[in-house]
Amino acid sequence: MKKSILFFSSVSLCLGLMAQKKVLDHTVYDSWKVIGRTNLSKDSRFISYEINPQKGDGVLIVQKNNGDSLLKVERGSNLNFLDNANYATYTVKAYTDSVRIAKLNKVKKEKMPEDTLYMVNLQTLQKEQLPLKSSVQSTAEAPYVFIKKEVVIPKDTADKKSKEKKFQQLVVRNLQTRDSILIDSIGQFTYDKKGRFLLYSIEGDSTKNVFVTDYKKHIPLFTSKTGKISRLSLDESGNQGALLATSDTAKTSVPRLFYFDTADFNSRKFKSSTYKPKEILVTEGEKIPKGYGLSPNALSFSKEGNRLHFSYAELPKKEEKDTLLAEEKFLLDLWSTSDTLNMPQQIANKNQLMNPSFNAVFFTKENRWMPVTDMRYGQINFAPDEAKAKYALSIDTEPYLKEMNWEYPYPRDLHLVDLKSGKRELISQGEMLGYPTMLNPDGNFVVYFNKNKKAWYAFNTNTRKEVEISTGIEVPLFDESNDRPELPDSYGYAGFSNDMSHILIYDKYDLWSLDLLGKTAPVCLTKGWGRKHNTRLRLINLKDDNYKNLVDTNEKILLSSFNDQTKENGFYELIPNGQIEKLIEGPYQFALRGKAENGKKILFTRENFNEFNDLWITDRTFKNPLKISHANPQMSDYKWGSVELMKWHDFNGDEIEGLLYKPENYDPNKKYPVIVYFYETHTEDLYKYHQPQPSWSIIIPPMFTSDDYVVFMPDIKYKTGYPGESCYNAVVSGANALIERGIADPAKMGLQGQSWGGYQIAYLVTRTNMFACASPGAPVSNMTSAYSGIRTGSGLVRMFQYEKGQSRIGEDLWSAPMRYIENSPVFYAPQVNTPLLIRHDDADEAVPFEQGIEFFMALKRCGKKAWMLNYNNEPHNLRSWPARMDWTIRMHQFFDYYLKDKPMPRWMKEGITIKEKGKDQKYDLAQ
Repeated sequence: MKKSILFFSSVSLCLGLMAQKKVLDHTVYDSWKVIGRTNLSKDSRFISYEINPQKGDGVLIVQKNNGDSLLKVERGSNLNFLDNANYATYTVKAYTDSVRIAKLNKVKKEKMPEDTLYMVNLQTLQKEQLPLKSSVQSTAEAPYVFIKKEVVIPKDTADKKSKEKKFQQLVVRNLQTRDSILIDSIGQFTYDKKGRFLLYSIEGDSTKNVFVTDYKKHIPLFTSKTGKISRLSLDESGNQGALLATSDTAKTSVPRLFYFDTADFNSRKFKSSTYKPKEILVTEGEKIPKGYGLSPNALSFSKEGNRLHFSYAELPKKEEKDTLLAEEKFLLDLWSTSDTLNMPQQIANKNQLMNPSFNAVFFTKENRWMPVTDMRYGQINFAPDEAKAKYALSIDTEPYLKEMNWEYPYPRDLHLVDLKSGKRELISQGEMLGYPTMLNPDGNFVVYFNKNKKAWYAFNTNTRKEVEISTGIEVPLFDESNDRPELPDSYGYAGFSNDMSHILIYDKYDLWSLDLLGKTAPVCLTKGWGRKHNTRLRLINLKDDNYKNLVDTNEKILLSSFNDQTKENGFYELIPNGQIEKLIEGPYQFALRGKAENGKKILFTRENFNEFNDLWITDRTFKNPLKISHANPQMSDYKWGSVELMKWHDFNGDEIEGLLYKPENYDPNKKYPVIVYFYETHTEDLYKYHQPQPSWSIIIPPMFTSDDYVVFMPDIKYKTGYPGESCYNAVVSGANALIERGIADPAKMGLQGQSWGGYQIAYLVTRTNMFACASPGAPVSNMTSAYSGIRTGSGLVRMFQYEKGQSRIGEDLWSAPMRYIENSPVFYAPQVNTPLLIRHDDADEAVPFEQGIEFFMALKRCGKKAWMLNYNNEPHNLRSWPARMDWTIRMHQFFDYYLKDKPMPRWMKEGITIKEKGKDQKYDLAQ
């Protein structure tokens, strides 16, 4: 009997061990999938999506809208529905391993493993492999598919002078009739939305030609023995087209612009042999400056086809032959305080500044053209209703470009541009205007949010009168949570009423309708429901191709929701009488991933810390949502953890919130090692899923909770002039709360953060010794030198960040020098006693690399313990997979050593010399 009991116990123990969950480690990344490109057919019958590993070969799934499987393609990607979802095309990628092996063997590009293209009939599931080295294009509505492929004619072995010939061939296939046409030596081609016409060029050895075809007759539009075809364009409806072409190949040649109307082809007198498209003559000195002409770089029709957009630029000049040797030359950058743009900005925008082009418009209904931008006025906005709009809006920031280095945001001037005469009229000068600043759809009003006045305004383009249209709204219309020393922006807008007479805007919680004439009082469409329930409501536009952004307030309106207190998300519906009805809501983050044009089906994701963001499909009611993807079933095999909202009071007595991530099977009687991560605020992500993956820069919470760490993310409330102190009040008070509540082991608490978070960590360790270790990434350590440092990505000097932006000093360096010094960790390096793992990369485009060096060298001079990782040629946040893997491993090892008493890895103990660089990573633990 005792033997039986013992045997049963042994079996139970074995089964228990077998069922024990695994700890997430660095080997799991390849197995963790992401949902790739999703596609919902216009009629909502089919859904396609990709399930891809972070590295390796993925799978393409096609399903019916009831969840039934239709097609599963290993290594499939980039599916497009054709012919109203009767067909689809997709790519099957070459095996990842075979590509890797080929690269290792230095196989030539033309002999590398190739992707293959397929077309499938979704009714019969019959597949057709398309030619190698081909590309496929179509639109969802067109019955045609356009297959461009390479044709190779082998050389004649009997003729020693014969050579192999290659050319591109276009196959145009009618998916309904199965008829095809072939076009050899195809160059460029384009087609309209429904595939009525095809505009194409043939670029053979002896001639350049452009044709347009309805697939029955081919109409020649341009021919030249030399020259170049620059651009082809058709409007969406296929009613008109245009082309840019030159008749010679000289570098200084200027293209010619031709326009045609496809209605001409139906005339009784039409003869394709004699037809000539209209040439739009753009000559220098008439409407554009001398020395300027047509640019080959832009050609497109507007949405409704009333405008043909093209550009003009400085005419190319013949360059003199360079007669100097390399050793006889020098290069010089001249910096001048009178420069509008700093030299680094000029370097960052070199191509644009060296070869500027400006916009012009041909009005197709009026047979006239005019320039709309020039060297002074570079930004132009058109009203969407092309038939009604009399004006365009020019937004000019040029007078304020010098100040953009320290002003943020900077002022702007508004000009009306008369679309008949081209005349500009200044209507607003030097105002701080927020989002949006735009014309209403019919162009009768310019609408903007004035940041200084914290109100919405409309400028009537007919009467030239400005009116405040938000008068009477008692709740703030500006960002109430803004804690930076800059003017807060609006909460944005949702659209315009169907008659274009009202704009729909948001306060923090609700949706309002404002009369653009300012004659009637604002109306809260949601009747204050959002504010009453602490729920932010935002409109979701389900209309397809709603480029005018019109909202029918007499219909039901779909809204997204976010509850400030519970952090829950959901979807609601606004009934025309102002009633709010809940459709779905809960402890998740929801995101719309697609909608059918017929409005019958909606594709969305939902997620929380313990649930991956798989795809769901539903109808407009959200009553019976169906989960259609199951990307990561292996998640149940691993220890994960949980998250909760934590509240406490900081040293100022203010209530603070934060996120507390706990290990699975958390023991309230045990004190845990804690990693505190922070940036600004995090509680809005209470229900965010965190994918196990190599880190770009910051910790991934489940990777640590799975390993029995607690992760703590406090929100920070900032006070202008005291960013470091603000962080101290929130983070240290929160850490104390963890200790007082018996959660944290007070001797095993660490810090981690990147960029702004990295700066705050560097500041904290000069103020407190309560943390056993800290890992700041890309930290600003010296605000006095960072103030004039350059963001190499944009070329902007960083002054604006300190005076008006995230760094929150609020004054310039000379007005408040002690504020800059007091908030600079480098000056207090002797007070640091916390071991640091700094990461700062030499190609950082946001925070100067020297900032990391300053801090590290200050710590070294003061005899402190620190390591600095510099991933060569990596940017602010790591980009390459190998660098991300290495950083993730080293960061985890660093915390394990100080917070879990694990052995020190050799790289921490021995360092890595230049001789060992790239050869011995020293991950193994020192004995």
